[in-house]
Amino acid sequence: MIGRWLGNNSWLPTRSAFPRPIAAIRDPPRRRYQALLHHADSPQLPSGYAAVFLLALCPPLWFSIVDPRVRAFRSTVGSR
Repeated sequence: MIGRWLGNNSWLPTRSAFPRPIAAIRDPPRRRYQALLHHADSPQLPSGYAAVFLLALCPPLWFSIVDPRVRAFRSTVGSR
């Protein structure tokens, strides 16, 4: 009945689009959040959370600042 009401359901994802449940994809956490370690080579935000939130309100500005950082990080990870 709902299928008829929605009409053609071609916009709905098929079951094959999600072969495993999301929970099966994630690894169980090995550490509590409070015990996480900082690594010097891990990606960093351009600024604090408040500034990044304001930066995200203007997508062109966000991409102009964040994209070069993402490219630089990917090039260092790819060279390992």
